[in-house]
Amino acid sequence: MNHLTSEMLQDYLDKLDDKETRFQIELHFSTCEICSGKLKLLRKVDSALKNMKRENVDVNFTPRIMKQLGIRESSTIVWSIFKSLAPLLGLVLIISTLYGVLKYTGKLEGSGVGDSINATQSVYDSASGEISKSISSFTGWMKNLFPFLYTKGSFSLAAFLVVFFIIVALLDKFIFMPIVKRKM
Repeated sequence: MNHLTSEMLQDYLDKLDDKETRFQIELHFSTCEICSGKLKLLRKVDSALKNMKRENVDVNFTPRIMKQLGIRESSTIVWSIFKSLAPLLGLVLIISTLYGVLKYTGKLEGSGVGDSINATQSVYDSASGEISKSISSFTGWMKNLFPFLYTKGSFSLAAFLVVFFIIVALLDKFIFMPIVKRKM
């Protein structure tokens, strides 16, 4: 066996190898003083690093180093919103699955859950009417403000969508992303 590479020595020290590889490396250590010496040095360095006192750095240290290295965070405001809503969506999925299973197996019969469902349905029905009114009022406002969107020509709609997406991209880059970066 040739001399062990630095990566092999570090993997051995970090116990990342499988048993067979570790056995081969230990067998090599018994015959090679050079690799055994390198391992002793790596153990000393590892021990010294573990015993070092951690330095306190200012909060801008990591962003400054990342900027100097040319590394930028690529998360957008949409991803930030999704990350925030993901636990809620997961909870809704779990509850609806549980409800479906209990409903399917008949465990909800006579439990009184149906009464609360009926009350929730009535609230939903009244809210959906108000939401529908709000959407139609918003649509009327859009027709007054942007009448070209509701014409038969597809060029005006395409031009509007291009301008709209450019505005959203600029808002994301110059307003939303700095807000998100400050919070992180």
